[in-house]
Amino acid sequence: MDEMVLRAQKWVNSAYKGVAGYNPVDEDGITGWSTMYALTRALQHELGVAPLSDSFGPATLAALTAHGEITGTEQNLNMVKIAQSACYCKGYNPGDISGTYGPMTAKAIHAMMENAGLGFDDGRLRPKVFKALLTMDAYVVVAGGLSKVRSVSLFQEA
Repeated sequence: MDEMVLRAQKWVNSAYKGVAGYNPVDEDGITGWSTMYALTRALQHELGVAPLSDSFGPATLAALTAHGEITGTEQNLNMVKIAQSACYCKGYNPGDISGTYGPMTAKAIHAMMENAGLGFDDGRLRPKVFKALLTMDAYVVVAGGLSKVRSVSLFQEA
């Protein structure tokens, strides 16, 4: 059980309880698809995408692209809280679930991008990176894992 994942689950349930199409997540502090789906639906609600869906599909990506990158000047605090919650679910520390896209949040996004092999690109949360945040894809080496696995290619010739 991760205390910050639990805080993320409690926040998203509290903020979106009663929103049509929002499915509450179990508040157990365990990252899983149900938590990512809840955060995806929260994002869709903030973007005005309807009906809400577990899928971060083309309509969600188009709406997020139209909204623009998330930066330190983001006016919609819930958009930042969704990103911060997703960071905790992926093993990154954005500082707090505060709605402020400050240095800690930018650092968490930077770390995720580097671990995913994307490099750092100025601290902005771009739409496709936001989409990656809302998946169960792991970019952090788990306990007992090997970082060498990232360099292995299934398509290398013998």
